[in-house]
Amino acid sequence: MFDAADGGFYADLEKLRLLRNRVHIQNTKDKTLPAKEYNVFTPAEKQFAEQVTEKTLRTLARKFARDFDHVEELRLPWNAYFAD
Repeated sequence: MFDAADGGFYADLEKLRLLRNRVHIQNTKDKTLPAKEYNVFTPAEKQFAEQVTEKTLRTLARKFARDFDHVEELRLPWNAYFAD
């Protein structure tokens, strides 16, 4: 679904999945992330998560655009990392 030229994007999604799972799943088997959650979710990781989420939303909105007059423009709760 995402451009083949952006091969690192799927690796970014995998990293985001691991970070997300660290909150919901105990860290007993996978010891690649720190044991303490506050050491996992650093400001840099938060920014990384925002960037991956924004890229996903923008790509899906572009590839599967809908022409509805009752749908507002996408507004992110952070300053945009990428231009439209």
